[in-house]
Amino acid sequence: MQQKPAPPLGWVLTRSEHGVYVMDCYAYCRDKGGKRPWLKTFASLNSAVAWMLQHEQDIWDLIDRSQPEPDHVIG
Repeated sequence: MQQKPAPPLGWVLTRSEHGVYVMDCYAYCRDKGGKRPWLKTFASLNSAVAWMLQHEQDIWDLIDRSQPEPDHVIG
């Protein structure tokens, strides 16, 4: 998920859980273990994106406290 011209806020990835697709939200950063921080799971893409936008400042705060993505270019 990206709001231009700002850097990406995070991802919404789809996975199957007991035969039903769910949407997992992740922040655009890495935790101390090198993994993307999972934020929350939703039943629909619309709900996932809306939640991320509603919690944008909290997610930016998490990104600021975390390690950057390996492919993130600063500057």
